[in-house]
Amino acid sequence: DGFSHMCNARGITWIRCDLPFPQGMGSTQIIGPEYTQRVCSNESQALSALLLPPPSSSAHIPLLINVPAASRERGARTKTEQNCGARCTMSSVPLNGQVVAMHFFFPADTTGSKTTKMFASLADGSVTVIQASPLVSGRIGVSPLLSIEKTAASGTSTAQEIQAEVDAAQAVFKEPNVSDLCGPTAVSGEWLDMKHFLGFTASGQLELHKRGADGQLRRPLAIPTSEHVCQLCVDRWSGSFATVSQTCSGISKVSLWSFAHNCIAASLVEFLDL
Repeated sequence: DGFSHMCNARGITWIRCDLPFPQGMGSTQIIGPEYTQRVCSNESQALSALLLPPPSSSAHIPLLINVPAASRERGARTKTEQNCGARCTMSSVPLNGQVVAMHFFFPADTTGSKTTKMFASLADGSVTVIQASPLVSGRIGVSPLLSIEKTAASGTSTAQEIQAEVDAAQAVFKEPNVSDLCGPTAVSGEWLDMKHFLGFTASGQLELHKRGADGQLRRPLAIPTSEHVCQLCVDRWSGSFATVSQTCSGISKVSLWSFAHNCIAASLVEFLDL
């Protein structure tokens, strides 16, 4: 919270480099005025990062404009360092192989209680379930971490059990019906809600489109990334999304983009002013 507050207040980027485990904690991260980016494991690795100027500089169009309704200023009775403004946290996890499809699903852990997970299918037929924590009432909380819950090779009984769990969760949880909406041409992605479409181009550029009152899509807002995006899925329940980028070593980097204001979790669409 202290680093986020300082970087947001002063419009600077803090690059925190840590030794890999066990020599260090392996907790390298890039903390900017709006974005926090973490390494995808505590092992030795190269982290590509995009260092953006502060929104006040007008050097780029910021993504997080509006203040969510649930946000509030932290007073003397709480940590004032949590007044860190709008923040997007990118937490990642590596998967061996090429991810060809990915989506969120919401299994019921207990009666009346759901949680948020990701399901990834790889080119070799294997499947992986990814868990985010912490969760608040089943939704993705503030500054979450990703971990691989389970993975299974193609055709194994474990893979069949995972697929059955995902199918059962999708049959119960009903998301907003956006299947009839037409997205932009030459852009792959999903609708965040009935007005906003998040996608990526053939060159790997991440874009956000808004549908106007006339039903037409407006000029897209480009979301800068340090790596080309090759897969994407949207979590309409928590208001977050996940992307996949491919490394030269054949590793897929799955990144969860979560959002908060003054350390209070919020949906991406609550920040938008396109």
